[in-house]
Amino acid sequence: MNADAQKEIRERQLANLYGELESLLPVFENKELTDIFIYGDGSVRAEHFLEGRIDSGIQVNETARYNIIHYLSAMADSSIDTWSNPTLEGILPGYNFRVTAVIPPWVKSPEITFRRPPVKIFSLEEYRDTGRMTDMQYKEVVAAIERKDNILIGGGTGSGKTTFTNACIKKMSEFTPHDRFLIIEDTPELQCHAEDLTQLYIRKDQAALAVRFALRWFPKRIIFGELRSGDVARELLECWNTGHPGNVTTIHADSAQSMLTRFRGMLSEVITGTLPDVSETIQVCVHLKRKAGFGPMVEEVLHTRQIAKLLDTIEKQRSSEAFVMSEYNDYLHATLNAE
Repeated sequence: MNADAQKEIRERQLANLYGELESLLPVFENKELTDIFIYGDGSVRAEHFLEGRIDSGIQVNETARYNIIHYLSAMADSSIDTWSNPTLEGILPGYNFRVTAVIPPWVKSPEITFRRPPVKIFSLEEYRDTGRMTDMQYKEVVAAIERKDNILIGGGTGSGKTTFTNACIKKMSEFTPHDRFLIIEDTPELQCHAEDLTQLYIRKDQAALAVRFALRWFPKRIIFGELRSGDVARELLECWNTGHPGNVTTIHADSAQSMLTRFRGMLSEVITGTLPDVSETIQVCVHLKRKAGFGPMVEEVLHTRQIAKLLDTIEKQRSSEAFVMSEYNDYLHATLNAE
C-alpha cells in the first residue's frame, strides 16, 4: 500500500472516530478538565482541576463506545478482543490524550477514560504562592534540585504527580540550561524546554530496555515517567549511580514513607537476597495528595535517609516482637506438653 492510500485510510478513520466523539468535543475543549470518564451506563464524568469530579450530563450509547474503541484500536495498530485482550491503551490523535479502554468480560459494558496532558507548566513558585506547598517545602525542593539530588515523586491517581514533575523539570532547566536531558515515558506527558533534549516514547514492555540504553545518548539527566515494575526500577538505579545525578521519576504510593517501601518492593521482584540501599541513590521523596475543593498539593517532603531510618526502626521492632512472641509460644508449647 502506497503512502497516499495509507493517508486516505487514516483520514477516513479519523473522520469516523471524531464522528462518534462529537458530543464530547465541548468537554475535550475545556482545559480545566484533566480526566474524562465514559462509564458503562454511558454517562460521562470529568475531573476538574479544582472542583474534583463533575457530571457532564452527556450520554454515549454502547454502540458508539464500541465504535470509538475499535477505531482507536485500528489507528494504533493494536488488537482488542473479548477473550485474549479486553483492554486498550493508546493516544487520541489531535488532542494527544492518553486513552484507556476496557470491554467485556472485564466489565459489563465498554468503558473509556481520557487523560489530558498538562496544558500549562506550573512553576514551583506558583505552587508556593497558591498555597499548594509551604515555603519550607518549596525551599527544600529547590535546594534538592540545585544540589542535583535524585527525587522520587509519589501520590495516588489524580494527585498531580505529572504536573509537579513538570514543575521540577522546569526548575532543573533553569539551574542547568545547557544540560542534556533524556526523558523516557510510555505516554507523552512530561514537558521540558531545555535546548538539548531527547524524549523517548516507548511501549511499557520496552521500558527496562530503554533505560538500559539511556547512557548511549550521553545525557546529563535521565528522567523516567512512572515506575511500575522491578526491572525498570533496578535499571534506573544503576543508571543514576553512574555519574548522572539530578533526576526525577514518579511512583504510586499513599505516603512519603510508603514510597520507599514500594520502591524496595519492586526491586524485590527481580533481586534475590540483599537489596541495594535505595536511600544512597534517591535522596528526596515528595508526596502529593488531592484536597477536595482545592486540587493537588504537596503533603510531605522527606529525605530518604530519614525514611530509611524509620523503616529500619519499625523492622527491628517487628523482629523484636516476633522474637518475644516466639519465646512465649515455645514456653506455652513446653507447658502444655508437660501437662
